[in-house]
Amino acid sequence: MLGIACIVLAWFGFANPLLHLPVAVVLLPFGLACLAQSATTPRQALKLGWAGGALFFTLSLYWVAFPVHYYGGLPWFLAIPCPLLLAAYLGLFPGLFALILRWARPRMYGIFWVLLAGGLWFALEWVRGHVLTGFPWQTLPQGLAAWPAAVQPVAWLGNYGYAGVLAALAAAASLPRPRVLPQTATLAVLVLLVLFGSWQLDQPLNPAATANVSLIQGNVDQNHKWDPEYQKATLNTYLTASRAQVRENAPDLIVWPETAVPFYLQEATSLSTRVHQFVRTFETPLFTGSPGYTGNEVGDYILHNRAYLLGPQNDPQFYDKVHLVPFGEYVPLGSLLPFIEKLAHGAGDFRPGDHTAPLNRGQLALGPLICYETIFPELSQRRVRDGANLLVNISNDAWFGRSPAPRQHLHQAVLRCVEQGRGMVRSTNSGISAFIGPRGRVQQSGPLFERMTLHAAAVPLMDQRTFFNRFKLPIEGGLAGLAALLILCAALFPRRIRHRQWALH
Repeated sequence: MLGIACIVLAWFGFANPLLHLPVAVVLLPFGLACLAQSATTPRQALKLGWAGGALFFTLSLYWVAFPVHYYGGLPWFLAIPCPLLLAAYLGLFPGLFALILRWARPRMYGIFWVLLAGGLWFALEWVRGHVLTGFPWQTLPQGLAAWPAAVQPVAWLGNYGYAGVLAALAAAASLPRPRVLPQTATLAVLVLLVLFGSWQLDQPLNPAATANVSLIQGNVDQNHKWDPEYQKATLNTYLTASRAQVRENAPDLIVWPETAVPFYLQEATSLSTRVHQFVRTFETPLFTGSPGYTGNEVGDYILHNRAYLLGPQNDPQFYDKVHLVPFGEYVPLGSLLPFIEKLAHGAGDFRPGDHTAPLNRGQLALGPLICYETIFPELSQRRVRDGANLLVNISNDAWFGRSPAPRQHLHQAVLRCVEQGRGMVRSTNSGISAFIGPRGRVQQSGPLFERMTLHAAAVPLMDQRTFFNRFKLPIEGGLAGLAALLILCAALFPRRIRHRQWALH
């Protein structure tokens, strides 16, 4: 029961409607490690770990029903079970964690078991972030992102690697008494990590340059956004706010949210002409979201979720989203299983792009991330590797309502900044829009569901690469190899002790 209770209480470690206590994230691997040690068989550990994990993800991701209904078009009677199905799938990873730890515990000494817990947690989180398009939501560092000092190791180990370290510490703390040393060592390491993070936050950034940036949060009603009768009013909202920013702050760049322009900007219409005219008249580059397409023949268009960088010289650059939202922007297996397309009748028929190089304008080398592309570390990694000195995330989180999802999404963005050593300009339709520093400090942010603007006079443009950005492959390969090696050793050279004895060692 202690293990299940800890897993449930870990919910408080992540952004939630009641009380956010970031340190509680360690209760998730701690509870699973306790379950692994108390289970009578590996099979029981699997069942308990899966049940606890499914319960945790159900509590954490209940809001998934909202975008599935409003964005994906599923009726409520099908949308409501979606968080349960997703949680049942995600619960497999905690279940496997508990299963392998239970199997390994009588076969190895405590220190190796703790190392296995860390490497195994890393490997399972990596798989969760990649298999079936990936869904790396509610990783352990995400909960800690509200405390920037606590997530600085992400710059060295990455999101998944740091999660493995936290899991190893939790496993050490779970070792039964009278072993006091593991608990003491765990506490000491946690304190050292926070002290290191605090020191790191106080170090000078030394940016290559700075930029004067404004962002607009239009808070356009989702029920009206795509209505042609409201397109002019929507555009007026953004143009009026942008003109005010030009007069007051003369920004080097203005950023509008995902699909802030709810029409095809590439077409020569009266509305798109107004956007281009604004950029030329005020000589201010504009980064904005818009639907786009490729192809020339009617009926043969390929639709994209697109971000444009417009300049005064009328030479637009664009980026097409590469990681689409399943059941929101496309229907998985829709061509093979037509009934799925009929159920998700509101889902889009978008296709991913293949262009990932930065969008450049003067000293700006912008790494675009559209919507939930911020939750995938490899996408930000690729942008920085290709030369981006500033990340730009445009999103529309209005689909989440007033749930914890927008703040959870913001915490994911914080991790990308620390991981890659880049600042981020985050412009959303309804919040949470923000300026985030290269070390994860949220410098400015706005409220949910309010029309507003933010301005930062000195957004840092960084050219240094973090340790993780430089050595991602050997770091992740080493952690995965550690887990595999320990499992192999446990299988080939098991430690010969009776079941009733191993809990004491």
